Amino acid sequence: MSYNLIAEGVQKLEHFANLARTCTRIEMFPIEPDAIGIALPLSRVEGAFDELDEILGELLQKGATVHDLMSGDRIASRDDFAALHQRIG
Repeated sequence: MSYNLIAEGVQKLEHFANLARTCTRIEMFPIEPDAIGIALPLSRVEGAFDELDEILGELLQKGATVHDLMSGDRIASRDDFAALHQRIG
């Protein structure tokens, strides 16, 4: 099982594909031409928040809209990361 998010309005998917190759805890995959799925396997939660925060921060900086698919909440800024960490566990 995994915790899932979606980022829409993503520009330069190739950049994020390269970034995904460096991730050891989370998985990213294209959904549409401008959307990325982000999965955090629950078996890999420990130590994953730094990786997740880096990717989410970059997505937000580049203007993507990110939603937590489990809660339905929008992740609109770095201020939302702590609440996301609590929901994930």
